[in-house]
Amino acid sequence: MGQGKGKSPFDDAVGSISKGFGAVLRAAESASREIKKEIDKGGVAKAFEESGREIVRAATNVATQVGSGLESWGKRTQESLDKIAKQPDGSAAPEQPDEPKKPDAPH
Repeated sequence: MGQGKGKSPFDDAVGSISKGFGAVLRAAESASREIKKEIDKGGVAKAFEESGREIVRAATNVATQVGSGLESWGKRTQESLDKIAKQPDGSAAPEQPDEPKKPDAPH
């Protein structure tokens, strides 16, 4: 997800968030299928419990990755702004901060 093909870091970030929420929705869809199977078998309480855990796990992973990416990007942005502020004449154009790094794959 580099800046190739005219994509800005913001576009890349939106794409990453979109993929993350897609994962949450797939987990919810999977959970709903399992709920239906368990309802058909009669194990409703267990199905709800397991499905709820799966949805919470997926949402937590997405939130953690988004938070880590934003924190890292914010630090790099602040470092760039600090460099500009330290220049005596202040004439340099601000550097664009690096785009957020890709998070590690879920374990």
